[in-house]
Amino acid sequence: MPSITVLYDAQEEQVRADALAEGKKVPELVCKQIASVLGKRGHSIKCLAAEAPLKKLVRQLEDDASDLIFNVCESLGGAPDEERRIAALLELLEKRFTGSGSLALTLAGDKSLAKKLFEFHGIKSPEFAIIAPGGRVEGHPSLDLFPLMVKPTAMDASIGIDARSVVHSVDEAVERVFAIHNEFHNPALVEQYIDGREIYVSLIGNPPAVLPPIEWDLSKLPPELPRIAGTEAKWDHDFKEAKEFVPKDIVENEEVMTRIREAAIGAWNALLIRDYARIDMRLTPDGVPYVIEVNPNPWLDSSAEFATSSSALWSWRCAIRFASGARSERSLSLDRRRRGVSAQDRALRLPRHRLSDRDRGEILRRAQRDYEAPL
Repeated sequence: MPSITVLYDAQEEQVRADALAEGKKVPELVCKQIASVLGKRGHSIKCLAAEAPLKKLVRQLEDDASDLIFNVCESLGGAPDEERRIAALLELLEKRFTGSGSLALTLAGDKSLAKKLFEFHGIKSPEFAIIAPGGRVEGHPSLDLFPLMVKPTAMDASIGIDARSVVHSVDEAVERVFAIHNEFHNPALVEQYIDGREIYVSLIGNPPAVLPPIEWDLSKLPPELPRIAGTEAKWDHDFKEAKEFVPKDIVENEEVMTRIREAAIGAWNALLIRDYARIDMRLTPDGVPYVIEVNPNPWLDSSAEFATSSSALWSWRCAIRFASGARSERSLSLDRRRRGVSAQDRALRLPRHRLSDRDRGEILRRAQRDYEAPL
């Protein structure tokens, strides 16, 4: 069996230790969960903590002789914008690794770039304007229907998104834009507020199979909070009533599911995603999905949205094994370059056809047959 190194941010160990010291109940680190699953499958497994100084990490990766690196490094030293640099480092060292490459992580990590690509490719997403420090405006500066959403362009985990992000007047919008400039030192994204259901769509494989969507029932949030996945809902409180589940009415509506699949695959292709991702959407009451953002490096904890979505078809363990076996175009870059095909040429190509329902079903059946064997 191939040997696998699970790469993660060393900062996660300290964060977990601090939470345990406060008496909080926290899950095992994702890297440990993945190592356990793949180790039981017969792989030779080790975990590698990414930490400063960077030269030390470069030497560790250069000396790593594993057949594959399972990259769950969402940050470096807790800084989320470093995940793209970790992928770039793996690419420079010509390592074979899971997940998207540095270009996809860069595009998805900058919401302003992602929104422009969605607009270019005709993927339905909320209308937007980007207001940079100094007053430069891009997008649709004529947005005037309130409420609007105002958030940073380059933060993840809902950082910078809270109850104040939903604005109902010009004064509130201006105040929030300046607050983002001052606190995060990056442009503010002002976008149309989509009133609808919070939907998370996971994809896996190359070409991607769309897993059943997960809904977070934000209607159960306290009445004083807006119906958004902000920091209050995600991190500040434990709203047990706001559950995540596979919405039966959506899954059974083939017309709506077709729209969701097309939007998800369109966003995947536009941002050059590989192997796996989670796409956050809003679904309007009339069944129209709007892509909010793409997470090409989703949290792979066994209780997270990706795992919940996976378990609707396989098991979480099956999805992890499948992810470790996914072979993206990027994985074959050395062989392709030898044949005269550049990485840039491959990156600029979008698939020439969409998966039919029959093809998609066959992918899932093969994955289940190959990876659902008992541990």
